[in-house]
Amino acid sequence: PAGGPAAAARGATEQNRQAIAAACRELRKPLSVLGGLTDYYRHRDQLTPGDADRLLDRVAAETARIETIIDDRLRPGPGGPAPPPAPGPPG
Repeated sequence: PAGGPAAAARGATEQNRQAIAAACRELRKPLSVLGGLTDYYRHRDQLTPGDADRLLDRVAAETARIETIIDDRLRPGPGGPAPPPAPGPPG
């Protein structure tokens, strides 16, 4: 075969590198949302009950999004990972 096992190993390594890079780019989105929420609410004097509920709902949504990205990367499959869920409305 052209290139043999060494070429196949290099190809597999490159595919893994690209998959890891794509997952990292996807994870940056929900992590940046969580970081922004942290900064926003840290500078508020007091959280109202409604603020706290919205904050916790958004944190739960972004956490679920991160879990989906990770689960999709860990799940073997021919079609590749599914896109991450769209973020909810801003809190």
